[in-house]
Amino acid sequence: MVRKIKKAKRASRNALCPCGSGRKYKHCCGRRLQAQETTSLLDAFIEIPRTITTYLLDTCVWSTIVQSESTVNAFVSHFGSQNLLAGLTAYTLFELSRAERLLPQLDCLFLRARYNIWIALLYDQLLDLELRTYPSPPTMRWMPMSMICDEEQPNVMSKFASDSRFTSKRDEHLQFGYAEFMSLERFKENYPPDEHGHYSSDQAREFAWCNAVDFLGRYFRDFLRRFRDDASALDTSKIPSVQMRSLFLFHKYYIYHQTPQESDFLDFATVSYVPYVDVYVTERNAMNALRHIKSTGLMLSDTNIVHITEFVEGLEATRNE
Repeated sequence: MVRKIKKAKRASRNALCPCGSGRKYKHCCGRRLQAQETTSLLDAFIEIPRTITTYLLDTCVWSTIVQSESTVNAFVSHFGSQNLLAGLTAYTLFELSRAERLLPQLDCLFLRARYNIWIALLYDQLLDLELRTYPSPPTMRWMPMSMICDEEQPNVMSKFASDSRFTSKRDEHLQFGYAEFMSLERFKENYPPDEHGHYSSDQAREFAWCNAVDFLGRYFRDFLRRFRDDASALDTSKIPSVQMRSLFLFHKYYIYHQTPQESDFLDFATVSYVPYVDVYVTERNAMNALRHIKSTGLMLSDTNIVHITEFVEGLEATRNE
């Protein structure tokens, strides 16, 4: 993957991009050369060839990797020699920017592996794509870390953490999540457990539909108007990010009886991307909920859910072979 990006820099503008996307170089990796001339980095988000396996790493995974030099080396070696993409989201950047003691290590990792680490499309743009392409889910788009991190700009996380525009956006999302997204009390009386304290897949599916419609009704009324004559025609499973988040809410706060916390929204925002990747690596609580969702056939049939320990041990084992 490293070689493919480097070769793209030397390709003819009108030739097919060497990354395998099927696009012309000037419309794909070549856009990096135009980044300084644009007011937005949105042009840098591209679709990844199906031959590349996409990983999405939760915040705790990145934090764990950088605390061990051997794990960092194993990560760089493994992803640098495979057709693999190590992905993260803007919400993960939000969380990582608060871990001040880890910023230098994160900067180092992002610089060393910048051609193998990609940032997923911003959530607002992803949801916009989902609504515009409904009922066909779109393909996730990614931006290479090399767009914002190189030898001349190595301190990515340090700059994020000190940038008031970035921190204010982070605080805005935290406030929104706590005040608006996770107010579940109004739903609870409609989904009582059975006499054994268990919930059914039908309840999870119904909750996800109601929660998704509630969210869309508050913020995307124009989209819902097309279903005003037949609300049952709306298939929220065709809006994967919202459906995933709603199912995760039900499993975490109903089935697993956890209490909402102010910081949870960033976790839910990251989970919204899981339907779009081949492998999601996370901590135990999220892993259990996602595997439960997958086992019931509600979502994630094509996504492998991996625990952080299994992932890190796999990196070390590969490097020692």
